[in-house]
Amino acid sequence: MSALGYRWASKECIFDSQGDAVEGQVSNRFLEEPILNLAKNEFGNFEATIPYQLNSAIGQYTNPIYKTLKFQKTWMEVREDDVPIWLGYVTETEKQFDLSYRVYVTGVLGQLQNYTPKIDGGTYFLTAKSDGTVPTDSLFYKSVAALKDYYQGPYGTFGIGKVTIQLGNTIDTTNQGTLFLSQWNLLQTYLLDEYDGYLRTRIVQADNGSDVWRIYVDYLLDTDEKTTQAIEFGVNLLDFSYLEQMASDIVTRVTAYGTQTTTSGWWIFKTTTVSAISETVRDEAAEAKYGIIEKCIQVDGNVTSADLKKKAQEELDNYRQSVEPVMTLTAYDRRDGGEDVQRLGFLKKTRIISSPHELDQWLVCVKLTLPLDSLDNKVFSFGLTPEKLTKQQQVEAVKEKIQSVMDAIISFLNQWLGLNQS
Repeated sequence: MSALGYRWASKECIFDSQGDAVEGQVSNRFLEEPILNLAKNEFGNFEATIPYQLNSAIGQYTNPIYKTLKFQKTWMEVREDDVPIWLGYVTETEKQFDLSYRVYVTGVLGQLQNYTPKIDGGTYFLTAKSDGTVPTDSLFYKSVAALKDYYQGPYGTFGIGKVTIQLGNTIDTTNQGTLFLSQWNLLQTYLLDEYDGYLRTRIVQADNGSDVWRIYVDYLLDTDEKTTQAIEFGVNLLDFSYLEQMASDIVTRVTAYGTQTTTSGWWIFKTTTVSAISETVRDEAAEAKYGIIEKCIQVDGNVTSADLKKKAQEELDNYRQSVEPVMTLTAYDRRDGGEDVQRLGFLKKTRIISSPHELDQWLVCVKLTLPLDSLDNKVFSFGLTPEKLTKQQQVEAVKEKIQSVMDAIISFLNQWLGLNQS
């Protein structure tokens, strides 16, 4: 965990979803149509309209923040229940006919596009060691940790958070030579695209009552947050859609081609034969659903049928064999109405209950549209656990079972040895 932190040089509330101005006072709503958009493994973005003039009970006045926003220098924070849930910096403005302008703010992870570390060819941990500790020579560390100390704003205070995916696994980049990729491209190419997972930022106050804040980046095999508030038909479920779409990365079979060299006879009578061979590995359940969707690969060198089957299976494992549906819900967060319940939230597991749709399932919120001026119209998107993650979770579950058995055996042997020694 990083020991660094940041402080706000100055800070002002420019929009309060539930605060009303006292008659005769100036409102603190300096924005119009503010919307926060969050999506799994993306930066997230915030946008709003900055009007030139505002109206109040005491008359019309110029918006005090109209000329204060600066690219890369102005940071914005979104809070729920006085807890920061997102942080970003101004990246774009769009002037309108009525002199207002639209401002666009990119999430703090977008700063990972700005620095390109040099990665020499070699062997690296993908994320962390088997015990969960993240070494400085892991690709995750190089992708996330602040490598320069001259950046302004919170970026220079990124810290490694909780890591639970691809523990103990390494990658050899020797054949790729020296790599020059931005931190974000490095993270995407070698981790997110290959293994998926849940990338999460946490904005944490350094000490109780302190004005120092830290940003931790978690990389999880499975999200570890859930809310006890359900989204339920007839209670707080307002709208529902269920999308199933064939993706371009669905493959039901892979055929591997290669050559096999065989030798027969002895001495001057010895003959060598080179034959073209192939092996196909298929997912029968997927082919029954979607038909034949095939990829072919060539395996170099002298190979056997077993070699080709292994390579074909490895290639098939890189693709999906089923449609991963996405459920989009418009729901009312009962916490916004003052109820004493846990809040619905991004990357939280939530129970979805709808008898008419024959649905009762815990799902992860992978996308959230949060209109700050209309809290009763939050739009949540939920997805089933992606196939890449499901396979990894199954492997981890087997490892945990094996470890439990080993622990039990060791405990028994220790007790047995102790009894015999006494």
